[in-house]
Amino acid sequence: MAQAQGVADSAGEGAGKANSNASSPEGSLSIAEKNGVADTNGNVARPGDSASKAESFKGDADTSSAAGGSDQAAAAPEVPDGSTFSVTYFDVGQGDAALVQCDGAYLLIDGGPPSASSLLYSALSREGISYLDYVVATHPDTDHTGGIAGALEVATAGRAFCSATQAEQRSFNAMADRLSSQGVSLEVPEVGDSWELGSALVQVIGPVTRTDDGDANNDSIMLKITYGQTVFVFAGDADSNEEKGAATFLDGCDVLKVAHHGSAGSSCYAFLRAALPKNAVISCSNDNSYGHPTDDALSRLRDCGTAVYRTDMQGDIVAESDGTAVTMSVARNAEVDTLVAGPGGGLGAAGGSSGGNGASAAVDEGSGDSNSAAGSYIGNKNSKKFHLPSCSSLPAEHNRVYFYSRDEAVSAGMVPCKRCNP
Repeated sequence: MAQAQGVADSAGEGAGKANSNASSPEGSLSIAEKNGVADTNGNVARPGDSASKAESFKGDADTSSAAGGSDQAAAAPEVPDGSTFSVTYFDVGQGDAALVQCDGAYLLIDGGPPSASSLLYSALSREGISYLDYVVATHPDTDHTGGIAGALEVATAGRAFCSATQAEQRSFNAMADRLSSQGVSLEVPEVGDSWELGSALVQVIGPVTRTDDGDANNDSIMLKITYGQTVFVFAGDADSNEEKGAATFLDGCDVLKVAHHGSAGSSCYAFLRAALPKNAVISCSNDNSYGHPTDDALSRLRDCGTAVYRTDMQGDIVAESDGTAVTMSVARNAEVDTLVAGPGGGLGAAGGSSGGNGASAAVDEGSGDSNSAAGSYIGNKNSKKFHLPSCSSLPAEHNRVYFYSRDEAVSAGMVPCKRCNP
């Protein structure tokens, strides 16, 4: 949403830098303002000699499966004059959350951990977004569903999808309850299903094979979004087996949301040969305990000649398309070497996740919830009191209102709880 800008022109400094030449200083623009900014640099190219590297990379493989994707893909609508398209990859710590905007229609893909509820609530409120045409929870794990309930406090949903309609995670059930209160039921999409989002086409490309073995990661919904000649791919937490199935729908892409936060078991060569991502976004915390992103995943992206962007090092990341070219921008650290493995890439806490969301790193993916995050406040709709997330007097989920700052809670007419003194 409101980001510091560092428009990428990554064509000259080598794969070690995600944004090797920032063409504008860091500042703050809303989505609406950024959509009015012309792309003066053209498409974000692969760094250095990566165009020839990518061709060689793809040439090493049997590309027949990737070519088959063009036969299976639905046709995207034409991009009309005045059309706009952007994706905001939120810095939610150890988790995923992205907001896709096209021509005033919105798709929320995942919501990060519970600590991201206030972030999403505030982000949607700032932009005046009160309706989400689609909500997709790629799978029920806490680091993907935790913040969606917060988003649904400020916006109603048109349709909602998940890889399952029932799960044990509290965050999943909070999301399902919030959707139910809006009269929306969770749907499980099938591979090949598609729908229009403004002038963009959203297509489900995975999971091709449902495992039913209790591994929610492998059942992640995978999406391909086509806007004009540009393609954006979201891989959830899929591992290499599911990536190979989804590869049949791909023949290159402009931006890949890397699977499973850059884990070693994802971003396999077969998938990357089909996707050939010009840019890749890795969403993880700057102090996660899993070692994400791993050197295995980063080295494969390096081999592909991909420009890598990371929320743990660069904060919120925005990709904008005019239908032919994609411009990438970051909140900070535009010239940092993003191919250094591990949390924060060695930058340390000073260069890590913004908004205090790194506090969610201790949450075990797919298990319990964490309601602690610096800088977030939870209000009670009935009592009009607001609390720290650690307060013992927190209201029930359906009575909560999330705030990103104390001033925001006070401005909304809330008064501080006397027990936790927020």
